[in-house]
Amino acid sequence: MGIKSAIPFRTSVLLSLVFLPYLFYLPATYPDRIPFIVLFFSVVLLEIGYQKTRTELLNRLEVDLSILVVPSLILLLYYQPLIQIWSKFNAFFVHLPTIRARYFLPFSWLVILALNYLLLKKHKSRAHLINVFLCIFSTTLLIHSLIPPKKSIITYTPHLLRIEPSQTKPVLLIILDEYASPSEIARYAPQRNPLQFSTRLQNTGWQVSTASSTQNKATVNSLASLFNYNLKVADANLDAPTAIQLLRQSSLLTDLANKGITCYNGGIFDIGKTQAYSKIYYYEKEEKQANFIKHLFSKSMFSLLYLLTPDEKQAMHNRSIVEQAAHKITRLSSRKTFIYLHLLMPHPPLYYIGSKSYQPSPYQDKVSNYLDFWQFTNEHVYTHLILPLIQSQKFKIILTGDHGYRFYPEKINPYLTMTAYYGFPKSQIDRVKSVQDLGSLIYASY
Repeated sequence: MGIKSAIPFRTSVLLSLVFLPYLFYLPATYPDRIPFIVLFFSVVLLEIGYQKTRTELLNRLEVDLSILVVPSLILLLYYQPLIQIWSKFNAFFVHLPTIRARYFLPFSWLVILALNYLLLKKHKSRAHLINVFLCIFSTTLLIHSLIPPKKSIITYTPHLLRIEPSQTKPVLLIILDEYASPSEIARYAPQRNPLQFSTRLQNTGWQVSTASSTQNKATVNSLASLFNYNLKVADANLDAPTAIQLLRQSSLLTDLANKGITCYNGGIFDIGKTQAYSKIYYYEKEEKQANFIKHLFSKSMFSLLYLLTPDEKQAMHNRSIVEQAAHKITRLSSRKTFIYLHLLMPHPPLYYIGSKSYQPSPYQDKVSNYLDFWQFTNEHVYTHLILPLIQSQKFKIILTGDHGYRFYPEKINPYLTMTAYYGFPKSQIDRVKSVQDLGSLIYASY
């Protein structure tokens, strides 16, 4: 029996062709090629065994195994892309406060199963067309991975503000991700008394802007601009990979290092030479890269067996920063330090697990759940993080959102957030016109 008869290209969807696009979708970061060669021959043997079993079942029981196996394999392998598709669908159309994989993945499997049944059960010759499509798709992905498209080189110009230096205490920057402007919430839902938190800060010596401007509503773009002295570039003109690269080339952290300042990164992206405290969203050079099997299944559903989900990472990150960071950083003795903390609060999925927990209500709409979590964030962050830092009297503190609430722009402006300052002279604060100008203020503090 030859390969041609063992692998029926024209009459059966090939598992190897379902697997190939996933393989080319993986980051090309694993250095050793020998495991990939072994994998190739293993897939060929698996294909022969599968097709033989399928043929036997089809001849004896008239049951086409591929109608069940192919959708299941797609679900297992393309777990992360499916989540991204559903997340985009939710963001633009459904607007649920949180959308869990356990809800939509079974539905996705049933849809793929039904489509596969209609294509293969009633039109068996369609397997040939599916295989041809998968061949073309795999070849396209392979070419793209080997010869990436050329990108035009765009230069971004920093806009460093001239701010009178005030070198009194180290600076602590705290980002509250997706923090809506209290002024905007006061217009939308005045009954919630949204100015209570900003008033509380003012009563303890803070200077507060309840409607501070941000030029970006994408976190990575907002931070890339802030840590490079305000690039003054819109989200449409700055993609995520470029923004990540700009963060790693941060002008602010480079300049601080040249002044002998030690920088601590409590965020979710590498900035300058500092490593992110938690890498939640982006596959970078992590431990799983050292293990071929973990690397191979890093974007599949199998990764759930050994990797934390983004939501789990986010919960651990927020709890650690809110409930442990103040104790750790107040023990720092050197004055030549800059500390950056990033909280994914009140960012979705709108829950917190710690000394006090929060879960979104299943009976409220998306905005109401967000506003509840916004108020929970104010109280919990103030009690466990901000108050101990104030009591230490060791730092000048900037508390700000990177952008506002993005999912109801017709009522709540996503380009407005809150920025609060503790220990800064008013003459410096008056120079800051947007969140992205805060890099200039930090630089003027050393």
